[in-house]
Amino acid sequence: MTKLPSMKKISYLFLMAYTAFAPSAHATTSQFVARMYTEALGRAPDESGWTAGAVSKPQSGAGCQNLDFLSLANNFYSSQEYNGLGYNSTEKVLTLYRGLLNREPDSLAAVRYWAQLLDSGTPMQTVVANLVGTGEFAALKNQICSATANASDPTYRWGTAPAITIDGTLTADALQSKLNAAATSSVKTVVLSPRTIIYADRKITVPAGVTLTTAGVTSRQQYARMARIVRTAHFGAGSARRGDQSLVYLENGAKVNFIWVSGQRDATVNGLTLPYNLLSANLFLNGGTGTSVISSRVDSGAGNTNIAIDGLEEGAPCQSVAISDNLITGYANTHYPVGGSGKYSDGITAACERTTITGNQIVDASDVAIILFRSGPVAQASTVANNLIISAGVSAFSAMAYEPYIEPGNQTTASYNFIGSSFTNNRFWTSGDSHFDIGIAAGTRAWGEKNLGYGGNITNNSNKGIASIMQIGIGIDGMYTAVGGNQLAYVRQANGLCSTKAAVVVNPDSSRATPGSIASDTPYSFGTLDNCQMGNH
Repeated sequence: MTKLPSMKKISYLFLMAYTAFAPSAHATTSQFVARMYTEALGRAPDESGWTAGAVSKPQSGAGCQNLDFLSLANNFYSSQEYNGLGYNSTEKVLTLYRGLLNREPDSLAAVRYWAQLLDSGTPMQTVVANLVGTGEFAALKNQICSATANASDPTYRWGTAPAITIDGTLTADALQSKLNAAATSSVKTVVLSPRTIIYADRKITVPAGVTLTTAGVTSRQQYARMARIVRTAHFGAGSARRGDQSLVYLENGAKVNFIWVSGQRDATVNGLTLPYNLLSANLFLNGGTGTSVISSRVDSGAGNTNIAIDGLEEGAPCQSVAISDNLITGYANTHYPVGGSGKYSDGITAACERTTITGNQIVDASDVAIILFRSGPVAQASTVANNLIISAGVSAFSAMAYEPYIEPGNQTTASYNFIGSSFTNNRFWTSGDSHFDIGIAAGTRAWGEKNLGYGGNITNNSNKGIASIMQIGIGIDGMYTAVGGNQLAYVRQANGLCSTKAAVVVNPDSSRATPGSIASDTPYSFGTLDNCQMGNH
């Protein structure tokens, strides 16, 4: 037993030996499989499906080109699970375009053409065969199977076609009028018709105590039936009010259930590209009591996060916020710098002191999938449990992280309270061609920050035996953190700038409040996360 003064014991269980992995290039067969799950079935892959459908498939070259993509697609679109979603023909066509052609439908006429074939009795397998047989899919297949330089993002990214009206539509002003009216009514609920699309050229505010939902949707997997809010412009620049650049803004106690929110990053809208904009979150929750986003679909965030939650430090006292059972996808994300600057996106960013983040599925976040920030004068006591995080084709800095954030330009070091918070029973893994720089990070030394934290818990998280590429599996530097029962199938990412690469890296410096009593039978390395320089590799 190696002892360090006044620190807690840390124990880990690891499933794989240390292995170096330094790909010179990567491809995206695994991301294609992930899209079959998210776009056909409305969920992320489970462990067995990922192992059978992605891990075993060749990722590039002739092996990939020779894959039977038609059979692979039919396994999803003709499955009992897909048929059980109860989609009508129009909804099915939307899922086919998104899953197979990697984009939105180009016209209502095209949707109607395929829908009428299905309505007339044409088997789904025939429609899938026709789409897989197009020149467009052949070009996508070349992207899927191409080897991309390791220090750049894959060419197989989400298409730039904007969302189109398939059924009904509302203007952003019309939806806002409905929400405002609900705020003063006894019902306090706005129920949108299935497949309604709202083109938002302004922020949509869900007033305090109001619920926004879709009629006829009973499962988060039925995303193609949900009413959908899509960004068509950036707005709110220069406002002093946090969240004014967000697409959907939830006031105290507001709720969003069974709604699809799309940031449309890099889509061509009205002839112009909608670029990445740092503060353009898809959903922003202004703290509160009972505020929630439940069983919704969130995709293509155009800013640094998909879902952001403020707390007391930002002037929004936060007693109870729930982010649960959502599917978040980042197929438009980039992990490597674009034009010399990083354009990264979190999945869920929580500064609220009492957030429950449970049962969410996040695929291809490019910054941190779930991050807990400090809560200033009160303890950050949020729970992050039973979530699934996958890096399918876009790498990320961390799957999960504690961040006792320091404001830019402020070099004063402070220590923040995380007592009562936890990352527990979460699952996370990578494909064979993407990586997490740090699987779970406690402290922000890797980001060049010097604040400290204490009181966190990292317990019973797992890669579920799926070999996952990381520079560091769990990195602890600047946080007094209890860790135990985690099961990591760790494969060392040889590339990258972290000076110590291991399944667990712990900084023993007591001045950094890091843990310091480690069981002798536990694989670990003492080291620092300094100079990992996240964002440069």
